[in-house]
Amino acid sequence: MKTKKIISIYVSGFLVGIALVLFPAAGNLFVDPQYHGFSSAQYGSIFIPQIVFAIVSSLSAPKIAQKKGMKTVMRYGQFSILLSMLLLMASNWLMEGNVDYWAILFATGFLGIGFGFTITALNPFAYNLFPGKETSAVTAMHIMLGLGTASAALFLNAFLEAGFWWGAPLVVAAVVFIIWIFTLPLTLSLPDADDKQENKTKRKIPGRIILYILVVFLYGTCEATFGNFGAVFLEKEGGLSTAKAALGLSLFWGASP
Repeated sequence: MKTKKIISIYVSGFLVGIALVLFPAAGNLFVDPQYHGFSSAQYGSIFIPQIVFAIVSSLSAPKIAQKKGMKTVMRYGQFSILLSMLLLMASNWLMEGNVDYWAILFATGFLGIGFGFTITALNPFAYNLFPGKETSAVTAMHIMLGLGTASAALFLNAFLEAGFWWGAPLVVAAVVFIIWIFTLPLTLSLPDADDKQENKTKRKIPGRIILYILVVFLYGTCEATFGNFGAVFLEKEGGLSTAKAALGLSLFWGASP
């Protein structure tokens, strides 16, 4: 049973990484007139739902976990990522008018929900999976997440060169669905929180936490700026081929901590 839990948690982390970067990796397709033909403003705006719903889902996850359990939060996240990938794939046949644009907006919105819910669940699940090796367990989960982000651009480019880019989100959706079914019978739970310890928690946020939040915000802004626009910049401004732009984006995510 523990082996199945390991597979569910760490494969889910890998899939979240791929899904997260699949949209910026497809940036050149979104702005290419032969495909979606989004304007720069439209392309930039598709990431707004992702950011908003990632924050909302992360904040709401603890309340949902209290009522229905953290496993339910994880499964909500997996299913949201599945919907996101299906909408991304379907956008290939929705290029009349602005239908594809709205499909992508909904897709990134579901991705934000999936990311917020799934990562919120995966971190504590990994932490409690190996008693005495909690830090290493969480680090390993984030390594799987990083492997997913680093491979997404090359994964998409392989399908693009084969002539059907939409195969990439289709494969991811299929694997997510498999892991979603695989997780269903597993007993995934977390130790009960200590109410006494919770009551001792101060309501006032320490200054160093606020500073940490600001630093993370600045780092996230820089990372997201290049991560979302890097492939487009490398191809349109840098004159690189789609394959080399994908490699550049993969190297960026691979080098990211």
